[in-house]
Amino acid sequence: MARPNFNVQVAAVRQLTERVREFLLISVDGSPLPSYSAGSHIALHTHSPARGLIVRHYSLVGGADLQDDARDTYRIAVQREDHAGGSAHIHASFEVGTRLQIGPPTNNFPLDRRDQNVLLIAGGIGITPIFSMARSLARRRCD
Repeated sequence: MARPNFNVQVAAVRQLTERVREFLLISVDGSPLPSYSAGSHIALHTHSPARGLIVRHYSLVGGADLQDDARDTYRIAVQREDHAGGSAHIHASFEVGTRLQIGPPTNNFPLDRRDQNVLLIAGGIGITPIFSMARSLARRRCD
């Protein structure tokens, strides 16, 4: 059974680095979005005139459990890759008010919360779920 998609809109855009932008996504109707755990990602559905439907997965980097965002808000960071259609399209066309659909949060890489001492290692594309996990651990005051 397919899980439902959610209608969201871009509420804010922030340039984090030369190639990375943070996008704040809020539910269109103001209703709460599903909760998620550190390391989760969403499927972002958008349409490009040149490429048609584009579906890309992005890690959620904020969250109500971190007291960063309200329950109707998700936060993603997208690194622009000029040779990749999805991120280049998002950087070129997403602005405050842009509406799109997202899938519910999925976590194929959950944080093991049984231990107090944790070592996180990441690089490249794996940095965003680890970033979310590190913030969650810091909030819990783990070593």
